Amino acid sequence: MNLHLKVLLGLAVVVIGGGFWVYSMLEDNIRPQYLRVMEDGLVDQAYFLARLVENELPDQDPEKHMKPARLKVIMDDIRNSRIRARIYEWQKKYVYFRVYITNSKGIVQYDSDRGFAEGQNYKRWNDVYRALKGSYGARSSDGVDSRGLPYNAMFVAFPLYKNERIVGALTLSKPKTSVTGWADRAQAKLWRGAIFFSSVLFVLAWLLTQLLLQPIFRLTQYARDIAQGRRVPPPPVSRDEIGTLTQEFVAMKQSLWQRRDLEQYVTQLTHELKSPISAIQGAAELLEDPDMPPEPKQRFLSNIAEQAERMDDIVQRLLSLVSLEQKEELSNPTTVSVDGLLERLQQRFLPLAEQRKIHLTTDRHELCEAHLVGDEFLLEQALVNLMQNSFHFTPSGGELTITVLEQHQTLADGSRRPVVCFRVVDSGTGVPSYALDRVMEKFYSLEHPDTGKKGTGLGLPFVKQVALLHGGDFSLQNREQKSGAVATFWLPKDKEG
Repeated sequence: MNLHLKVLLGLAVVVIGGGFWVYSMLEDNIRPQYLRVMEDGLVDQAYFLARLVENELPDQDPEKHMKPARLKVIMDDIRNSRIRARIYEWQKKYVYFRVYITNSKGIVQYDSDRGFAEGQNYKRWNDVYRALKGSYGARSSDGVDSRGLPYNAMFVAFPLYKNERIVGALTLSKPKTSVTGWADRAQAKLWRGAIFFSSVLFVLAWLLTQLLLQPIFRLTQYARDIAQGRRVPPPPVSRDEIGTLTQEFVAMKQSLWQRRDLEQYVTQLTHELKSPISAIQGAAELLEDPDMPPEPKQRFLSNIAEQAERMDDIVQRLLSLVSLEQKEELSNPTTVSVDGLLERLQQRFLPLAEQRKIHLTTDRHELCEAHLVGDEFLLEQALVNLMQNSFHFTPSGGELTITVLEQHQTLADGSRRPVVCFRVVDSGTGVPSYALDRVMEKFYSLEHPDTGKKGTGLGLPFVKQVALLHGGDFSLQNREQKSGAVATFWLPKDKEG
């Protein structure tokens, strides 16, 4: 499971779990709050009705007149009436509450629900029991009404006083369904709000996490590029633990590369220097003979100088190549004119072409005004290496063409970018099939047809490293229908060029 998926699942668990906990906590408090508000309203109404009924009771035998005529008429009228009251988004059509009155013994004397409970003993119910004791009484109970329909209602009761004596109790009840509708609406709004804010929180947390994890992703991509041999700069270093990790990783990579390169270069350099050292040693031993004629002596001295020059060339080229391979990005890139590069190449190699009777042509493909961003010295050195290599393998009277054209390269993400291609085509013998896969190896070289000698084997690797350092690449292959080789050196084109 990759880090993206782990973070996504972790955020989902946190957001869903946290959202459910908050929702449960709020839901546990919504309905009790509505019931408290409902009870508060019932208390006001019940107290008012109790005082109103008390005023209608006669002073003599008040318990015989516990069925107030005026209250009965009003309650009957309310039960049979419809109202039109819009309370926000809810249309209220009926007024439904129940009033019953008991005497001092708890026997129901009046019930607004069509006299359903009249004559029953309600003294055992908490509302009546406490009211007859002179305090506020309340209960919440299930039951059935006069129509046999079940209900769950809240009951509140107050004592009825006459001549400073409790003569009965008045109870007001209201079905809880009258407020649960509001609770359901609030719950639905809470659900929608919870889903909305959870989604927003998830998106924000995901974006923040991506921002925080971006250095890790960049470091991972950097490691992947290094493993695949790409020449890429290290990711930006932040001032946190990830930045420290990045610095340590880059330092470790450089240390490992330096150790690997040192072992490789020492082995290769030792192998390459064996031949010239042996030649110098052999010539020096022969020169110790005092009777050696001047002509062979001069030939051996020339051989020593030639081999010393070859060793110096190998060392200098190897140092240049090592310096290039240690770089991950250009130090001071500048804008380089393609036309200027071609002009200097032509001026440098035109005398050699005339001397070797090689037909040298340059084809700009209307790119004389194009520009590149890079190190002008390295680019020129790479092209010089290509030209020298082509001259070595092009016979006298042959042809050599350097072409510059614009192409488009398809990247890994499917996008395309313009590149400038330098293509050097010669009419020589080409590259033997057995050597095509090895020409980019350090110190691997073929005999030059014009001199019969081998080169240092460092020219083409140098060209390859210059191309990679500039974000491009280099390839060498044989021509398809004619003899000769095609060297292609391409670089990204400057957007303003």
